[in-house]
Amino acid sequence: MKSELPPSLALVLCLLFALPSVMAQTPSSYDSTVRSGNAQLQAGHDERALSSAQLAIKMNSRRWEAHALAGGALMNLKRYEEAADELSEAIARAPVEKQPVLRDLRKQSLLAEAGAPSHETQTAAPAPLSTPTTQAEIVLWKSIESSSSADDFEAYLRQYPHGAFYPLATAHLEALEWTRLGNSQDLYGLEAFLKRFPDGMHASLVHDRIRALEGKVIACNAHDTGTPTTDADALGVALGCIQKAVQNHAAFSYSETREAQANQGIGPTQVTEEFRDFQADATACELRYTMVGSRVHDKSAQSPTRNFARTIALSTVTNVSVRPLDDLVRELMIRASAGRRPESLAKWGPKLDPPVFAVAGQVDDKDGSVALLTFLDKDVADTVSVAVSWAASLCKSR
Repeated sequence: MKSELPPSLALVLCLLFALPSVMAQTPSSYDSTVRSGNAQLQAGHDERALSSAQLAIKMNSRRWEAHALAGGALMNLKRYEEAADELSEAIARAPVEKQPVLRDLRKQSLLAEAGAPSHETQTAAPAPLSTPTTQAEIVLWKSIESSSSADDFEAYLRQYPHGAFYPLATAHLEALEWTRLGNSQDLYGLEAFLKRFPDGMHASLVHDRIRALEGKVIACNAHDTGTPTTDADALGVALGCIQKAVQNHAAFSYSETREAQANQGIGPTQVTEEFRDFQADATACELRYTMVGSRVHDKSAQSPTRNFARTIALSTVTNVSVRPLDDLVRELMIRASAGRRPESLAKWGPKLDPPVFAVAGQVDDKDGSVALLTFLDKDVADTVSVAVSWAASLCKSR
């Protein structure tokens, strides 16, 4: 006896395909096959519907309708795991307005899979979802499924690494991580994302962004020899880009204004800074330099020259970004004060003119970012941040 599509599922699929779509507007062999398969599904001919869906997928695997049809047929055949896979493919390709319905169908498949024996090894009726562990998992999932916190899905995956909602939790986590990355130029962060979600919905976008950013660093070198073929060559390219940028922008000046000075009738402080003895060491994976600076304001003679020696171990650098230096300084002031009087500190922090841009990053997994290198030109800072991130990634993989 053929299995019958549950009335609720039949209605869902009927409404799904009845909505205005490309399929209704541009008839083709693909469209005809999907319509035929949908009619077979409504009539209870599940195997025929599945065959029609598979044929349509061969015609055009990039469209969503045949994957949704296959998912419905497989659900009817109690092949829930395969149904969830096909519905995931449909979700990845479907217009935004159709995705909620498809996600709900996939959720039903996963719930059924969690409580039913495999169709390949069992013919008995599905077992109810009544064991404490399974019930606890469902309760946990229901409590976080609409969450916007990556920590919630991380916690679920730690507790249920092979859980029924693993695909859903991973998809949610990927979406949240992608939102966090935004238009990030942090190559290390992008590569870490790609390692965690190699087959995710954003994988091709991440690949493209990584290639574009690496091309930006390659282009900044005076002698472009093409795409590097080894990690050692790539590290040389990244460090060469940083070295060139520092050499071309070794010295710069700006004015610094603080509210405390203004209250005392003191005008802006004129600041001059210069990189000296800059070394980008590929063997040690280090950046080494001395920052030489002087400060002058209208009520004092020039202050003594300050020398600030710095060594940056690239293998300890993460979360590289470009930040306005005055914003970063205010953040450091607030952090150093252990959160006391943050409004006052933010107000009294420096204002720089013209803006100075810091290539910032976390070092040794400490909280908050620090300035690694500073430039007046934001485009230069953007390129250097990519080069630093690339070099850091290569140094970590040694």
